[in-house]
Amino acid sequence: MGDIGPKMEWYIKDNGYLAFNNFWIPWENMLMKYASLDKNGVFKNIGDPKILYSVMLATWIWILHGTGFHLSIGLTTAIWYAHVWT
Repeated sequence: MGDIGPKMEWYIKDNGYLAFNNFWIPWENMLMKYASLDKNGVFKNIGDPKILYSVMLATWIWILHGTGFHLSIGLTTAIWYAHVWT
């Protein structure tokens, strides 16, 4: 068990990891909102894959937008210090 650590612009998210060996989770307690596992162990996606992909793509775009914004702030600061101190 552990924490992944801080993430840029994702202050409200706290992601971590947890690993089990030889541990049984009761069927009623399985979290299966977007994926399903039947009694025979067959995995199946629930929902339209195009919609799930579009949500993931929108999240990537949001992250890239934030990265570009912070890069512009850093470059502006670096250029200003280079101009003032040279």
